[in-house]
Amino acid sequence: DIVAMIGKVVKAFHKHGIKVIEHHSTHLTYEPLQEKDWEDIAALSQNYVRLRAKIRPEYSFVRNIIHHDRPDSSDLVFRSQEYRQQILPEGICERPAGSISLSNEKYRRYMGELEAARVDLPADERLNIIGQVAPEYLRYLSCIRQGLGIKFV
Repeated sequence: DIVAMIGKVVKAFHKHGIKVIEHHSTHLTYEPLQEKDWEDIAALSQNYVRLRAKIRPEYSFVRNIIHHDRPDSSDLVFRSQEYRQQILPEGICERPAGSISLSNEKYRRYMGELEAARVDLPADERLNIIGQVAPEYLRYLSCIRQGLGIKFV
């Protein structure tokens, strides 16, 4: 039932401090949602957001994990609390908003931490750029905070 689903989505937003008003739009009646839209709604009701992203093939293993933002959220980056792996340095790259990176061994105790830049940031030799969030999904990065998850698709 669409009304029940909208209620779940609104509660999920409210749980994470995102203010929305429940509204039943004629859009739902006259412009049916696509399968991808339903998958996005289902993900949100399970406390994560699906973000379309290009990921370098050698780092595709980050796709099938739901990454949750650390409780001490940053205004600059989404920082995954799940992922850690030994990563060798690859070189220095700029970090535009939406860039996805893994910290390399030069970052010492933070090595292997996955980040997604919420804003444009300077290059950092301690980070390997492994992908980029699609432009149409960048606006969501600022809303994903304090435990809400993301899954790269």
